[in-house]
Amino acid sequence: MTFLRSPLGIANRAKFSGAQLLVYIEEAPNARPTGNVDRVLWRRFFETFYPTTSVIFGPLGGKAHVLTAAAKLISGNIRNAVCALDRDYMDAFGGEIVDPHVLYTFGYGAESDLYSRRSLAVAFEALMPGIADLERHRNRIWNHVKRTHTSMRPFLISDQDAFSRSTNSVIDRDHPRTDFVHDAALPVNLDIARLNGRVAAIANLQVLTPATAVLDNWYNLPSHSHQAICYLTIARYVRAQGGPGVNEPNLLAVLFAASAGNFIGCLPREAIPHYRRMGARPLP
Repeated sequence: MTFLRSPLGIANRAKFSGAQLLVYIEEAPNARPTGNVDRVLWRRFFETFYPTTSVIFGPLGGKAHVLTAAAKLISGNIRNAVCALDRDYMDAFGGEIVDPHVLYTFGYGAESDLYSRRSLAVAFEALMPGIADLERHRNRIWNHVKRTHTSMRPFLISDQDAFSRSTNSVIDRDHPRTDFVHDAALPVNLDIARLNGRVAAIANLQVLTPATAVLDNWYNLPSHSHQAICYLTIARYVRAQGGPGVNEPNLLAVLFAASAGNFIGCLPREAIPHYRRMGARPLP
């Protein structure tokens, strides 16, 4: 945090670290670097679109801290530093900062873009090498994911209303797996009683109008929930096919390896134009 105290400190951090660009991200400063999805996504982005630029990441914690850094970069027109942010519910409520110093995910968060139909297909093939009828399995995995997404839509609408009023969340972002039933069922089932309890605990929670609520696509779901759905689906499906046990760090490592030199190929098709546009911009 010392480097955030002055424009000169920010501008020099990359230089002191032997890198050409400092990227502030939404990651706890004491987090394990190898297990952070934001870091994985943005590392692949810069490797793909700015291959000759060496990058160092500056984890600042929550979004509010990264927004503070963004304001300093913009007001001071500081070179050699950018902020990479989750989009969250901006599609519904706005608030996007349009400036070369600020990058956004396409979906709600990094997990939304890294855990795609295409990357999960690659991950499944890596976890089950040589399995027959691969395309059928790929389709079944994503269909399971979509069915769980669909079942979450009513709670997504309520969560957006809670978000708009800055009340407690309906969807648990800190412990996303608690929103799902702990069994081996596919598609993954919601813990309806737990979610309904959260809805009931928020006074006067309203269902948003379709013009305000964004609920038509997987990438509008809070990204940690999307990640949990994808992980639980893959882990249960692989086990049902007689494959190895899969934990979340293993799956992230597989996705990271799969995206090496193939970042565009692992993104959701809908997200590709967004990342190409950002990648065509000159860095500050």
